Amino acid sequence: MQFASKWMAPVLLLGLAVPAGAQSFDKIKDLWEGKQWAQVIPLVTAYRNQPGGRTWQVDYMLGTSECHVAGQEKQGAAVLEYVLQNYHLPDSGRVATRDAIEYCQQLGTAVQQEPSFVFVPVTGQLASGSLVSGKGGFVISAASAMTTGKVTHSPVPVDELQKRVFAVADGSAALAAARARLPGSHAGVVQDGFVVVCDRNCEPNPQDVVDCLKGFRTPLQAEFDMAAPQQLVTVYTGEIPLDVVSMANTLHGIALPLGTVAYSVYEDLSIVGIASYSSCGSLAHELVHLSIRAKFGDSPPWLEEGLASEVAVGTPEAAALRFGPSWRDDTLRRQWQYRPTVARLLASDWSAYSANSYPQVAPVASLQAMAAVFVRYLDAKKKLQPIYFALRDQRFPAGATAPRPAAEIVQEQMGMNMAQMDADFLRWFGGEVPVSRGAGNDVPRAGNDVPRWPKEPKE
Repeated sequence: MQFASKWMAPVLLLGLAVPAGAQSFDKIKDLWEGKQWAQVIPLVTAYRNQPGGRTWQVDYMLGTSECHVAGQEKQGAAVLEYVLQNYHLPDSGRVATRDAIEYCQQLGTAVQQEPSFVFVPVTGQLASGSLVSGKGGFVISAASAMTTGKVTHSPVPVDELQKRVFAVADGSAALAAARARLPGSHAGVVQDGFVVVCDRNCEPNPQDVVDCLKGFRTPLQAEFDMAAPQQLVTVYTGEIPLDVVSMANTLHGIALPLGTVAYSVYEDLSIVGIASYSSCGSLAHELVHLSIRAKFGDSPPWLEEGLASEVAVGTPEAAALRFGPSWRDDTLRRQWQYRPTVARLLASDWSAYSANSYPQVAPVASLQAMAAVFVRYLDAKKKLQPIYFALRDQRFPAGATAPRPAAEIVQEQMGMNMAQMDADFLRWFGGEVPVSRGAGNDVPRAGNDVPRWPKEPKE
């Protein structure tokens, strides 16, 4: 990450989520770089309310602009805190946001000093679960890969990724391009918004993968207003985790840890993963990450990751998803000593969902499992949909002095405070669950690098 000696105009790359009023974005960006803060605020607020407008860069512009307008500093700091809590951020973006919050809070004091920074491009949103046998969320920047892997090729630049996106009418060209990017790939198919190509022996065949994903797309739309991207989604499938690692290097110039079963990149609308004849759950998990972006790009981590994880083990029906007990329950029981309370679950940001060292694996596994099982708990209470839409539509109301905390909305919808909700969750899950250390090295010894949950939020 580079820092300059004075406030510098950042490079803003918004990927593919470009609202219909995209021409106005250049004007907003120019005004923001020109420090025309008061003019930026209404324009960027309108922009974020369009489909695809909820990105961390957009909300960063909003928060920093408010920090520079007298009387709106408190609201600006709240928006920037919202950015930290609700978006996948590259390291540079997280540091820049924290610096901007500190500056905003110091305004009017003798120690204020405007932060200096440069944004770096973000190459894609990936979701993987190699370290915890599931799927978590993390972002890599153009200058770095996962902290648990090494780059063996240069990460593909954003503008190149965007060239890989095709309109639905250009299916033949999309299929040819996908096969050309994956040397040795076998038969492929284009149908119903998906392009599927397979590595190795094509088991299951691409048509089965399309049929399976279509089964998930319909209830996601019906229950959560989660429309699949309007352009073609390209799916690359393999048979074993090693195939995914190989394809990640070939397709995106990144290295993934052994064991990764699926990941997605929003900038080229791709999903890479393994599938079987019995399930495409890992691919469906990634479809959630791609589909949620248009209308709910600021979804809370626990909700997006928990829902995607439950979708992966759920059963799609005509207009609904049916959830039931799964290996996520077993993981939560096995890692019970690390279980976050409901309050801490809701307070954890995206950085808590990935492990950077072995001692972090068990706590992260517990957090991911808790997110999934809590989503199933809400569904069992018939509160999942009301909470989903309340969080999507009510956290950033027009004219509000600051974004509403997600916990406040959840408590309002549930009619319980956090302590009551946690106790109710325990009763639903089966009462007191004994701590099980499993076998062998299943639970690592606690060390200094084991993640600590956020402080218990006050009621």
